[in-house]
Amino acid sequence: MSKLDLSLVVEDQWLSIREALIEANVDIHQELDETLLSNYSPRSQTPINLISVFSFMDLIVPKLTSEQFQYVALTSARKNAVNAIKMMEFDECTTVKEALVSYCRQCTHIMTDTTLTIDSFAGSTWFMCARPYSEQPRYPLTESYGLFLYRELVAQFSGTEWKPSQLALRSFNAQHIDEATCLPSPVVYLGQEFYGFKVEDEVLQLPLKLRPYTSTESVFKNTDVNFSLALTYVVLAHLGEDVVTLKQLSKITQLSVRTIQRRLEEAGTNFTSLYDKIILDEAKRLLVSSNQKVSDISYHLGYSNPSAFTRFFKLKEGLTPKQYQSHHIKKH
Repeated sequence: MSKLDLSLVVEDQWLSIREALIEANVDIHQELDETLLSNYSPRSQTPINLISVFSFMDLIVPKLTSEQFQYVALTSARKNAVNAIKMMEFDECTTVKEALVSYCRQCTHIMTDTTLTIDSFAGSTWFMCARPYSEQPRYPLTESYGLFLYRELVAQFSGTEWKPSQLALRSFNAQHIDEATCLPSPVVYLGQEFYGFKVEDEVLQLPLKLRPYTSTESVFKNTDVNFSLALTYVVLAHLGEDVVTLKQLSKITQLSVRTIQRRLEEAGTNFTSLYDKIILDEAKRLLVSSNQKVSDISYHLGYSNPSAFTRFFKLKEGLTPKQYQSHHIKKH
């Protein structure tokens, strides 16, 4: 039975957005007070008020820089994609298309104003989200968040780094769409009755790779799982607690250290290389898409000493984190 529940979905989305705003150094205290969300606590007996969330977003979005806007949309969407998979049932799905159709059905079942479908548009198969268009400030963020969330689902289900080449928007411009959402120079259909993207038939027919099993143990004991990708999400989920070790991963995944090492070797990598890549990629993303200090980023990545993070980054990139950040800002 699916564990999907509207109140849990709304709460999960709100918490991830709030966390992303804080990570992006956005002062949200006044808006929290004005919308009475400052007194809300996670998993409280009283469900979070969706109207309050909408009001909060309408107040906060105009304050965001373009970098903060994209950081909040992409970061919260990525977290929610992982959590959505945990909440939902895909036991009978064997292909990417079947998983997407099941996702659409389960989401639409609990939503009152949104319909998700896999349907035809412009002669191809598209993932479509039909929901009322709004001129409120929150809408561009909602659309950007949704596109990245659904793109992330396709990538996880297929075990690839897939991105769409064609987009459809309800909005009448694409200024809020980040390059991380799609391939360069995408075809964009504006002012449509839905927002979404084209999914190639060959992608839809791929076998389901990253299955959302009911426990971490069963995920990692399934040999069809994209092991490196699954392990990446586990590491990302535990960043900030400390530097993640093989012993910790062994406990989380219920696999022996040797089994983890062997399966990574079969995937053509090893734990050190994979972990370094995860840390480096996450560091780069945070350096260029948020206003966080280097020291804060180092703590987020599990470093108790920012100097150790700086040494690691310079060894890998030839630049200090601050130099990398400055270089990227000047370049863009």
